[in-house]
Amino acid sequence: MTEALRSHVRALRAESGEKFDAALDTCKTLLQNVLEQPDEAKFRTIRLGNAAFHQRLGQFPSGIALLRSLGFEDANAADGSPGGDGLPAYLALPVADAALLAQGLVLVAASREASLLVASERGGGPPPAAAAAAPSAA
Repeated sequence: MTEALRSHVRALRAESGEKFDAALDTCKTLLQNVLEQPDEAKFRTIRLGNAAFHQRLGQFPSGIALLRSLGFEDANAADGSPGGDGLPAYLALPVADAALLAQGLVLVAASREASLLVASERGGGPPPAAAAAAPSAA
C-alpha cells in the first residue's frame, strides 16, 4: 500500500505544479481531522462540488486517487442522487482505518517538508522552519 500512496503523491506533484503545497496541506488537514475525530461523519465526507476543495486538491485526478487509496469511496447525496454530470457527489470514508490514515498523514507531511526544502534550496535561503528557529544576528 505504501508504494501506491507514494505513487499518487508523485503524480500529484507532476499534475499540480505550483499548487502542490496547497494540495498537500488540504490532504493533511483532511487526514488529521479524521484521525482526531474518527466517529465524526462530517470529517469522513468530502463534497466534491466544494469550490475550495476542488481548487486545492479535487481538481487533480491523482489527489482523488490518493484519497481513494486511503479508503475514501465514491458516494451520492443522501437522497441517492449523484452530483453534476452524473458523477459522485461525495467521497466518503465508511471506516476510518487509523493505521492507514496515519501512514498517509506521515507521507503527506514528509512530502510537504521535502517540498519546502527544495523550494528553499532553489531560493538560496534556509528552509522556513530553520529560518524561524535561527537566532537573530541583531
